[in-house]
Amino acid sequence: VQLKALLEPYLDRLADRLEFETSKRWLTERNALHLSERELRQKTEVLFDELAQDELTPREVAALLKVRLKSFETALDAERQELDRHLSTVQKEPESSKASVAIVIQSLEKMIIAIEASVARLSMEDMKALTEQIRVRKERLSDLLKAYRESPSDQLKQRIMRNVNRLKQKMRELRERMAQLQQKLPEEFLNLDGLKGSEMSESMKSSAQSLDDIEDLLNEGKIDEALDALEDLSESLDELGSLVDKDMETMHRENDPETQKMISEMMDTARDLMKKQSNLLDKTNQLQDEGQKELEDLLAQRQEELAEIGKLLEKATDKANSLRKDSQSMNRSQVLDRLSRQSAASLDALQKSDLSKASEKAAEAMEASRELTWDQRSENHDQDRMVYGMLNDASKKLRKLLDDARQSQQTVERSEKSRALGEEQQMLTEELRQLQQTVEDGAQQIPGLQEGAQSMLSEASNAMRSAQESLESSKPGRAASAESEAMNSLQKTIKALKKAAKPSPAPRNSRQKTSDEKVEIPSGDDFEAPLEFREELLRAMKGKTDELNEEAVKRYYRSLVE
Repeated sequence: VQLKALLEPYLDRLADRLEFETSKRWLTERNALHLSERELRQKTEVLFDELAQDELTPREVAALLKVRLKSFETALDAERQELDRHLSTVQKEPESSKASVAIVIQSLEKMIIAIEASVARLSMEDMKALTEQIRVRKERLSDLLKAYRESPSDQLKQRIMRNVNRLKQKMRELRERMAQLQQKLPEEFLNLDGLKGSEMSESMKSSAQSLDDIEDLLNEGKIDEALDALEDLSESLDELGSLVDKDMETMHRENDPETQKMISEMMDTARDLMKKQSNLLDKTNQLQDEGQKELEDLLAQRQEELAEIGKLLEKATDKANSLRKDSQSMNRSQVLDRLSRQSAASLDALQKSDLSKASEKAAEAMEASRELTWDQRSENHDQDRMVYGMLNDASKKLRKLLDDARQSQQTVERSEKSRALGEEQQMLTEELRQLQQTVEDGAQQIPGLQEGAQSMLSEASNAMRSAQESLESSKPGRAASAESEAMNSLQKTIKALKKAAKPSPAPRNSRQKTSDEKVEIPSGDDFEAPLEFREELLRAMKGKTDELNEEAVKRYYRSLVE
């Protein structure tokens, strides 16, 4: 109500500005207009702050009003500076002054549109909440009808009838709200198909007809048909809720075009970054493939060495298993088991041409074997040393082979290519940083950006920096993985921006924990005791109580009425 009341003074100020004419007293008259608008702005700020603190005010509404008020304030500040400069010196209005007046007029027009749209949005929020109340009552009515089907009684039938009448009352209230809202929506700047068209009215008529059918069918004792009619009501309510949601989204889009344009530009930038990152990933994969080809060629030339290393690892594994079976010491058995597993893992990696992992596991197996050689008094000391020798030889040969492979992959030409790709990644990281700054600035007026887009962009930034470091150190394999992560985060960013472009409903029951479990909303009937119980209670109240319990009974009855 207070928000709607703001429209009139803003319309008056706009009319005064549009009627303002240049005259010899232009400065005095314009200064009076300015002071009047300053006062209105202060009152508006107080109201907008109260709205923002109300948990039922949608964040988009509060943000839009805040941005429009800030724009109005900026225009007034600029005008104030100009008025102060000319207050005692200028007799004729300068051309530059007319331009600043136009800016104030534009900010007034935007404020009026924002207020009208916010009034309509809050009214639609009320409609949505009322629709949800009707939906809850419908579920309650469904439970009562099913209970009546199982165990019919006149008392339960009367309860059902009362619930039907309450639903009808809620539907009448919803129709009244819609009629009021239709009057608040200016036809010239809103195009809400549901509210302005016939679908919503038809949906309400269908819901009202379903309630009449339920009442008639119940009187006729046709409970199954009444439940079918209740399902028709459910479909009408779903359609009604969908129309309200669609109109809210249309209103959000058409009445805050600057925000929608901002989000659209952010999405275009994110898509462009994704495309560039995808192209860079293709180049990185190509460079990795070239390195893998070099490795395969090297391994083809060193087959004898590979076979020799494989035999050493296989013998070490078999010997460790044999010694573990004969071991009487728990600690020794555990070390031999670890040695066997690591040696077998090294052999498996070697067969898959993963020299890095093969070398790593061989070194771990050698360290486990070294532990066994410390006990020189062991009867298996010579065999332990033999296993250690085999693993040591295998580890040295693997390290040499791995060094050769890395040298063949990290040629001057390939290193230059990798560094060039690192520079491309650095440029993309800088573009992403600029997008992050844009999103951060926009988050002040688009609350949805704070929840998703900013965190997703942060993840993308971390992944891009990791990819850049890997490319600069000629590790295209690691870079490709990081680049894929960056693309995934950018895709999530686009989804978050799409979500931010849609209006989110005002929180209802925000202090309570949410749950998917259906909770029955009690009505007054739920607290109404059965007739037999009330009659019994009245008889007990009329009867006398022994002196020992008299005071306790008085306290009990007193608590019932307090």
